Amino acid sequence: EQKLDIVEQPRTTGGSSESRKVMINVPGISKAAIVFPDGTEVAAPYEVSGANGQLIRFLIKAEGYKEKQVELEMKMGPRTYDFILEKTH
Repeated sequence: EQKLDIVEQPRTTGGSSESRKVMINVPGISKAAIVFPDGTEVAAPYEVSGANGQLIRFLIKAEGYKEKQVELEMKMGPRTYDFILEKTH
């Protein structure tokens, strides 16, 4: 009569295993680059994906603009993040 075998399965109800996708956008700058901690460099706009709650760090850079260090938590919210860079002059 006991049905305890279900308890042994890993729980996915917490939502922590869900993956999120967000678009990183740098409006008004045609040649912005996103640099990840491992040195990977990609052109913006760029879609990053990660586990729900995961912290993603990257640097946004563009010629003539100050570099911007970003920490982004993957969570429910906007699907696109616009980052505005400051001009160096």
